[in-house]
Amino acid sequence: MSSRAMQLIVVLVTAGILIIGLSTYGKYLSEKNSIEREKMEQAKTEKNREYAASQKESCLNIYKQESAKYNNVKSWRYSTENDRCYLSYKDPKPKTEAECKETYKDEKTGSVNLSFLMEYLNCTDGTFENAF
Repeated sequence: MSSRAMQLIVVLVTAGILIIGLSTYGKYLSEKNSIEREKMEQAKTEKNREYAASQKESCLNIYKQESAKYNNVKSWRYSTENDRCYLSYKDPKPKTEAECKETYKDEKTGSVNLSFLMEYLNCTDGTFENAF
């Protein structure tokens, strides 16, 4: 075998090893970054969960305080979507269903406007909500 052929074989083997090594290293970096992103996402999710639990606890405390002050406090809920606490109170002067429909109707369709569905349902139930 000539020296030139031997050099070509060495170059090809070296290039092959280099390509395989770089490919393996690239996969390793990709997996490492993926694992790090997953860990960061899990930490963020856990932090959000802890925050929501803390806010729910605060909301419950507000409910207890309001219940001690007023006898018409009915229930409470915490919304993670807008980070607010809502307390539901029994309305001392509840409206009739017809009055509720009139208050929350859509002028175009004549039916209840979906934007105010929650308020309408509270109205027909004889309750109202306050946000804290």
